[in-house]
Amino acid sequence: MSKCEVTIRVTWFDVGGTKVATFPSYFKWFYQGFVEYLRNIGIRILDNTELLIDGERTNVGFRVIEAYCRYKGSAKLDELIIVTPIIEKLDEKSLNINFTIHEKESKKLLAEGYLILITVDPLTVKPINIPQPIVERLRKTML
Repeated sequence: MSKCEVTIRVTWFDVGGTKVATFPSYFKWFYQGFVEYLRNIGIRILDNTELLIDGERTNVGFRVIEAYCRYKGSAKLDELIIVTPIIEKLDEKSLNINFTIHEKESKKLLAEGYLILITVDPLTVKPINIPQPIVERLRKTML
Protein backbone atom coordinates (compact mmCIF):
# COMPACT_ATOMS: atom_id res chain seq x y z
CA MET A 1 0.00 0.00 0.00
CA SER A 2 1.30 3.45 -0.80
CA LYS A 3 0.52 6.01 1.85
CA CYS A 4 -0.46 9.52 0.87
CA GLU A 5 0.08 12.32 3.35
CA VAL A 6 -0.76 15.88 2.37
CA THR A 7 0.72 18.80 4.28
CA ILE A 8 -1.50 21.89 4.40
CA ARG A 9 -0.99 25.23 6.13
CA VAL A 10 -4.06 26.62 7.92
CA THR A 11 -4.77 30.02 6.37
CA TRP A 12 -6.86 33.02 7.31
CA PHE A 13 -9.61 31.71 4.98
CA ASP A 14 -9.82 28.51 7.07
CA VAL A 15 -10.36 30.20 10.43
CA GLY A 16 -12.93 32.40 12.08
CA GLY A 17 -12.38 35.37 14.35
CA THR A 18 -11.01 33.05 17.03
CA LYS A 19 -8.15 31.98 14.70
CA VAL A 20 -9.37 28.37 14.93
CA ALA A 21 -10.40 26.41 11.81
CA THR A 22 -14.11 26.43 11.03
CA PHE A 23 -15.91 23.16 10.39
CA PRO A 24 -16.16 23.53 6.56
CA SER A 25 -12.37 23.71 6.40
CA TYR A 26 -12.04 20.09 7.54
CA PHE A 27 -14.22 18.90 4.66
CA LYS A 28 -12.20 21.06 2.26
CA TRP A 29 -9.02 19.42 3.59
CA PHE A 30 -10.55 15.94 3.19
CA TYR A 31 -11.26 16.75 -0.45
CA GLN A 32 -7.77 18.21 -0.95
CA GLY A 33 -6.33 14.99 0.47
CA PHE A 34 -8.45 12.96 -1.96
CA VAL A 35 -7.34 15.06 -4.94
CA GLU A 36 -3.66 14.64 -4.00
CA TYR A 37 -4.18 10.91 -3.42
CA LEU A 38 -5.53 10.61 -6.98
CA ARG A 39 -2.65 12.70 -8.33
CA ASN A 40 -0.17 10.33 -6.62
CA ILE A 41 -1.62 7.35 -8.52
CA GLY A 42 -1.66 9.14 -11.89
CA ILE A 43 -5.26 10.40 -11.90
CA ARG A 44 -6.13 14.11 -12.16
CA ILE A 45 -9.44 15.90 -11.86
CA LEU A 46 -10.07 18.18 -14.82
CA ASP A 47 -12.29 21.22 -14.14
CA ASN A 48 -13.65 19.43 -11.03
CA THR A 49 -15.76 17.20 -13.29
CA GLU A 50 -13.77 14.70 -15.31
CA LEU A 51 -10.89 12.37 -14.47
CA LEU A 52 -7.70 12.14 -16.51
CA ILE A 53 -5.53 9.02 -16.35
CA ASP A 54 -1.98 9.71 -17.49
CA GLY A 55 -3.35 12.73 -19.38
CA GLU A 56 -6.13 10.80 -21.17
CA ARG A 57 -9.78 11.86 -20.70
CA THR A 58 -12.00 9.20 -19.15
CA ASN A 59 -15.57 10.57 -19.34
CA VAL A 60 -15.82 9.74 -15.64
CA GLY A 61 -16.21 12.05 -12.66
CA PHE A 62 -16.58 11.67 -8.88
CA ARG A 63 -19.34 13.19 -6.77
CA VAL A 64 -19.43 13.24 -2.96
CA ILE A 65 -22.68 11.67 -1.71
CA GLU A 66 -21.86 11.47 2.00
CA ALA A 67 -19.39 13.21 4.30
CA TYR A 68 -18.67 12.82 8.00
CA CYS A 69 -16.18 14.44 10.35
CA ARG A 70 -15.52 13.90 14.06
CA TYR A 71 -13.54 16.76 15.56
CA LYS A 72 -10.89 15.84 18.12
CA GLY A 73 -8.94 19.09 18.38
CA SER A 74 -8.58 22.52 16.86
CA ALA A 75 -6.46 23.44 13.87
CA LYS A 76 -5.09 26.95 14.38
CA LEU A 77 -4.07 29.77 12.08
CA ASP A 78 -0.68 29.21 10.38
CA GLU A 79 -0.35 25.68 11.76
CA LEU A 80 0.79 22.86 9.47
CA ILE A 81 -1.55 19.87 9.35
CA ILE A 82 -1.22 16.43 7.77
CA VAL A 83 -4.23 14.97 5.93
CA THR A 84 -4.06 11.20 5.37
CA PRO A 85 -6.61 9.56 3.05
CA ILE A 86 -7.03 5.76 3.10
CA ILE A 87 -9.29 3.81 0.75
CA GLU A 88 -11.66 1.82 2.95
CA LYS A 89 -14.01 0.26 0.41
CA LEU A 90 -14.30 0.08 -3.36
CA ASP A 91 -17.52 -1.04 -5.06
CA GLU A 92 -18.77 -1.07 -8.64
CA LYS A 93 -19.84 2.58 -8.54
CA SER A 94 -18.62 3.96 -5.21
CA LEU A 95 -15.55 4.63 -3.15
CA ASN A 96 -15.29 5.08 0.64
CA ILE A 97 -12.26 7.01 1.87
CA ASN A 98 -11.31 7.45 5.52
CA PHE A 99 -9.30 10.49 6.58
CA THR A 100 -7.30 11.62 9.55
CA ILE A 101 -5.99 15.12 10.15
CA HIS A 102 -3.05 15.57 12.52
CA GLU A 103 -1.16 18.62 13.68
CA LYS A 104 2.22 18.17 12.00
CA GLU A 105 4.55 19.14 14.84
CA SER A 106 2.82 17.46 17.80
CA LYS A 107 1.15 14.64 15.79
CA LYS A 108 -2.05 15.40 17.75
CA LEU A 109 -5.19 14.01 16.10
CA LEU A 110 -7.42 16.93 15.11
CA ALA A 111 -10.15 15.16 13.14
CA GLU A 112 -11.16 11.90 11.54
CA GLY A 113 -13.91 11.17 9.08
CA TYR A 114 -14.82 9.90 5.67
CA LEU A 115 -16.15 10.73 2.23
CA ILE A 116 -18.28 8.42 0.11
CA LEU A 117 -18.06 9.18 -3.58
CA ILE A 118 -19.80 7.76 -6.64
CA THR A 119 -18.58 7.74 -10.21
CA VAL A 120 -20.75 9.59 -12.70
CA ASP A 121 -20.88 10.51 -16.34
CA PRO A 122 -19.78 14.18 -16.23
CA LEU A 123 -22.36 15.22 -18.85
CA THR A 124 -25.46 13.47 -17.47
CA VAL A 125 -24.25 13.22 -13.83
CA LYS A 126 -25.79 9.72 -13.72
CA PRO A 127 -23.98 6.98 -11.79
CA ILE A 128 -21.74 4.70 -13.84
CA ASN A 129 -19.37 1.86 -13.03
CA ILE A 130 -15.81 2.78 -12.09
CA PRO A 131 -13.67 1.99 -15.17
CA GLN A 132 -11.27 -0.92 -14.75
CA PRO A 133 -8.07 1.17 -15.13
CA ILE A 134 -9.19 3.36 -12.20
CA VAL A 135 -10.21 0.30 -10.14
CA GLU A 136 -6.78 -1.25 -10.70
CA ARG A 137 -4.94 1.86 -9.51
CA LEU A 138 -7.18 2.25 -6.46
CA ARG A 139 -6.89 -1.44 -5.47
CA LYS A 140 -3.07 -1.26 -5.52
CA THR A 141 -3.19 1.31 -2.71
CA MET A 142 -5.77 -0.41 -0.49
CA LEU A 143 -4.79 -2.11 2.78
